[in-house]
Amino acid sequence: MLPKTVFETQQAETTIYNKVETLYEDRELAVIYKPEGLLSVPGKDAAQPSVYALMRRKYQEATGPLIVHRLDMATSGLMIIAKTEFAYHRLQKEFLNHRVQKKYVAIVCGKDKESCNRILKEAESGRGYISLPLMADFQTVHDRW
Repeated sequence: MLPKTVFETQQAETTIYNKVETLYEDRELAVIYKPEGLLSVPGKDAAQPSVYALMRRKYQEATGPLIVHRLDMATSGLMIIAKTEFAYHRLQKEFLNHRVQKKYVAIVCGKDKESCNRILKEAESGRGYISLPLMADFQTVHDRW
């Protein structure tokens, strides 16, 4: 497989960046919508588009680290961007002290309604858990449902 040309890379980057929306902004912070398929922070391939890279370009005068929290590449949702050092530390403190309420919504398609209902009820009661395997195993996950 041939490496992507600079044009192809820039075109893909522009397409994904156009899906990022700023929903709120003031001098300290911004709230953006991150689409699925976009990294929150740079990965192994520094040329791959990320929220961090986009925000560094957009807010060149920013003194803060920008990224307060992350969303997985496959997850779309809201992210808070700290434009100042002060905002970054205040927001980090809120996350560390669990004063930020996170809400995840998943669309589930499958046949085993009882298992899905049990898992969803556990999550609503605060007894749910997140299982993050070290290696993705699509076949195993697919066979379970």
